[in-house]
Amino acid sequence: MNDLKIGVVGLGKLGLPLAAVFANSQFSVTGIDTDSDHVSMLKLKQFNSTEPELNNYLQKNESRLNFSTNFNELKNIDVIYLIVPTPSNESGYFINDYLLDAIKEIGKVWAKATHVRTLVIVSTVMPGMTTNYLIPALESATGEKIGSNLQVVYSPEFIAIGSVIKDLHEPDLLLIGTNSVESANEHKFIMNTIIKSKVVTRFLNFEEAELVKLLINNFITTKITFANQISEFTDLVPGTSASKIAEAIGNDTRIGQKYLKPGLGFGGPCFPRDTRALVAFAVANNWNSELALAVEKINLRQPKLMLDRIIGSNKNIKQVGIYGLAYKAGASILEESQAVELINNIANMDMEVFAYDPLIKIKPDSLNTKINFVSDTTDLQSVDLLICTQSIAFTDEPQLQGIKKYFTF
Repeated sequence: MNDLKIGVVGLGKLGLPLAAVFANSQFSVTGIDTDSDHVSMLKLKQFNSTEPELNNYLQKNESRLNFSTNFNELKNIDVIYLIVPTPSNESGYFINDYLLDAIKEIGKVWAKATHVRTLVIVSTVMPGMTTNYLIPALESATGEKIGSNLQVVYSPEFIAIGSVIKDLHEPDLLLIGTNSVESANEHKFIMNTIIKSKVVTRFLNFEEAELVKLLINNFITTKITFANQISEFTDLVPGTSASKIAEAIGNDTRIGQKYLKPGLGFGGPCFPRDTRALVAFAVANNWNSELALAVEKINLRQPKLMLDRIIGSNKNIKQVGIYGLAYKAGASILEESQAVELINNIANMDMEVFAYDPLIKIKPDSLNTKINFVSDTTDLQSVDLLICTQSIAFTDEPQLQGIKKYFTF
């Protein structure tokens, strides 16, 4: 198995780090993406990702990495990892269009091949999709039934932007949905070459694995929402600290400290959509996911509640700064960022507002036009109040030491 040739289709926020980590484990990796500009930059070795360690991994393993837009380069590949977007429709249901397009191209290339081939689907999909849509699409494109020489595995990753490399090396769970012991063990072997920590591996059928992926994220969003509900209760009881109460609760081993920190609600590209996907899946099956609905409802009201707390405890403020616009620290993604919603609401009040994020260099279109977007923390020195939405140490920002601060986390 050490001679396995690996392909990664989709070189985005997870696909590119996955390719780099495989190459770091001495595999020959072919990365395919339809974005010709992105591929050209990679071929020119212009690595400019903000993801920690990714540029370093790409540079030191460039001899084992081949980037292309041509699916024909996958012809002799043994295992292809497919990680393309599965965007949500208006109801919250994941759309398979990009997956099906990629599978069609992969199938064309593999149609004339005779070696053992395995397609590992990493993209998050709705329950039932692998069996009912993705496998039939691969069989149609190859003209070959799933069997001894052609296999499919569903194995989504549990990673977070800003720590993708670390999360690939140190997962809690290796989740494998399969109907083939041989292909599952092959995938497990590959993954164990990159995993540096003790990991639990679970072999499930496709539908079980698809549900596990959604339910884990829904449990986490439920826990985040519970933590923020603590703040809602402490709003009712003067003199109480939400963070102290959460810390005390987290000492119960049945609960734990992870994700039990009151603050702004969850956002980004995964948590909100996975929660909505469960609701959509329930509706599509004539059921009602009350818990997921409540999580969504409570989460959406957090920016307004946070604004009320800030304004209520800081009177006569005329100039406000915000440190951190992304949905979380260590990321530059603004998708469903509650920090953006918070500062946009402040901008509609009678205040002068300044915004800064260490990883965002150009003013985002999602920011209110009234907001002054600044590129250096020195531009925040004159504010009356600095709102900090990210867990940061101000030891490296001496110019901000004397400013009044409000921490939302």
